[in-house]
This record gives sequence, C-alpha cells and structure tokens, in this order.
Amino acid sequence: MSSFVHLHVHSYYSLLDGTMSPEELVHQAKKLKFSHLALTDHNALYGAIEFYQIARRYKIHPIIGAEVTLRDESHLLLLVKNRSGYQHLCQILSIGHLRGGHLKFDLDLKDIIKHKEGLFILSGGQQGKIWQLARQRKIKEAQTYCRQMKAAFEGNFYIELHHHQSNDFLVNVRLRDLAVQHGIPLVASNNVHSLAPEDATVRRVLHAIDQNTLVDKIDHSGHHTQYLKPAAEMQKL
Repeated sequence: MSSFVHLHVHSYYSLLDGTMSPEELVHQAKKLKFSHLALTDHNALYGAIEFYQIARRYKIHPIIGAEVTLRDESHLLLLVKNRSGYQHLCQILSIGHLRGGHLKFDLDLKDIIKHKEGLFILSGGQQGKIWQLARQRKIKEAQTYCRQMKAAFEGNFYIELHHHQSNDFLVNVRLRDLAVQHGIPLVASNNVHSLAPEDATVRRVLHAIDQNTLVDKIDHSGHHTQYLKPAAEMQKL
C-alpha cells in the first residue's frame, strides 16, 4: 500500500466540475494501491455516504471533507477527523447554503472557526488565499495570514502545495519558506478532478455547460495534470 494519500479530490458531485463517480474514483484508488482516500467536493457532501460505503467495501480508509468557498472567493479545504468533525462540517455547509439562498453559498471564515472542532483545515491550494498572496509576492500579507490561521486553528492548519505547471515551482518555494518560518505543516495534493489526463476534455465541456457557452470560448478549465496520479508521480514533486 502507498504511504501517499490524495487529500484533495472531487467527484461528479462537484457539479459541472468533477468528472468521475465515487465508485470510479475508489476503484482507481484500489488499482493504484492507495490505502486511504479523501473526497472533498465543492461546498457539499452529496457523495459522502456513497463514497464512504464503497471505500469500506474496497478496504480503503475513507476521509470525508469539502472544499468551501468563502465570501472573498478564496477556498479552504476541510477534512473530518472524527464524528464531531463530521457534525461540524455539516453545520458549516448548512450555514453557507441557508445564508446564501438558492444557488448561492455565503460562508465567512468566522463560521469555520466557530465550528472547527474535529476538523483539519488545508489552505485550499491554488484557490486559497495564501497561494494567491505568495503568487503575487505579497509576503508581508502572507505572513500575517499565516499567523492568523495558525492562531485560529491551533495546529490544525496546513499549507497545501500544488504543482501543475513550471511557474508553480516558485510559488511552492515561497509557501515552503512561509511554512518553515511560522511552524506550519505542508501538505502536497493534486486537486483531483478526473481519473486520467485525457479526461480534461470532459471537464472543459462541463465548464462550457456551466457557463452556457461554447467549448471553444472556455479559456480555463483547470489543468490536465489534475487526475488521480499514482503515488510515485506525486512523490517526485
């Protein structure tokens, strides 16, 4: 079994963004000999029970979570530690949907802090605030953010690294330096949305449907490297 764990993974319950079912996802994870696997769909737990049951059947340890969108459009990744964490994640998502109303999601960082018990908080990868600050070389602001998040989540905050193209390397170096400076653990993930590189075409079509436009007019639909990579490929990063 692999020691690497995919912690940032989307199924087709990340509506019009993910490309595979929970069963396809788990089946591929088993084929790649993963012992653990997370499911972290956008602002929802629609596939959580299905994923949990299938993963247990395949003897893979399921990790339940969600990628949430905050009011400033930045993202955080929430992972469940235990029963209390699952209950708090359900509360957090309910707050976002009830406050936002139909087809909207309205969540504040304070809502997560209030219900943080039993949760790991990951920085959200390239959609996270810390990534954006590091990419823009706003180091002082990034340092302030690190201090705030570490204090708020008391050792349960992690900085997430993604590497999809060459210029991501410099951002990851800045994030590494911030992590060392502030004593924050690092996590490598791949923000998985598909099973294989060729599925990027399907994701592009989904984005076109979501935006009610032609496929040719979609200028960005993620990167073809955002698939369920084998552990050996991730460990090269």
